[in-house]
Amino acid sequence: MDGCTPHSILERVISQVVVDDIRAKARLAVEDEDALREAVRKRRQATADAESQRNLKELREGEKRLAQLETLISKTYEEKLLGTVPEELCVKMLNQYLDEQKLLREKVAVLKEKCESAEQSEKDVDRFVENIKKYVDIQELTRETCLELIEYIVVGDRPESKGEDRQIHIFYKFLDKGLTEKRNILLPQNVE
Repeated sequence: MDGCTPHSILERVISQVVVDDIRAKARLAVEDEDALREAVRKRRQATADAESQRNLKELREGEKRLAQLETLISKTYEEKLLGTVPEELCVKMLNQYLDEQKLLREKVAVLKEKCESAEQSEKDVDRFVENIKKYVDIQELTRETCLELIEYIVVGDRPESKGEDRQIHIFYKFLDKGLTEKRNILLPQNVE
């Protein structure tokens, strides 16, 4: 069979699918850059718009609540100093406000980071378009090409019926989110 193991055949098929996809996107980037940008934006907007709006709303609410907590903490300190409220109650209220403030500050920081990454998204589209243009005439997949363009690839299970195609999903850098779990996804679940 001379080098035609099922594993090497699958590798060649996957490699060719990736090359064809890169070439198609590169040609579109060269021939109609605006169309590629619009396609990428639509692909991202399907999930990003709703999430961005939700994050922005939560951020505003969090910042508003932080301002309220500042006021409540100040008033509670004043009441403690003036003795208008029992000291035990003041201490209890202060602890609650300070705990909430600490958690809320952490949450607000995460939300700000998410909102900033949404702004970065537009710059990422530009970087992707510029990177992909170089590969209009790509003939084979190299390590360098993968490192520059590919975030990761997911190959679906072998289909049960012979008429179905195996699903191959290509996740590109600057377009798709990276893996959230950094271990090799092909390893058995109990192996690290």
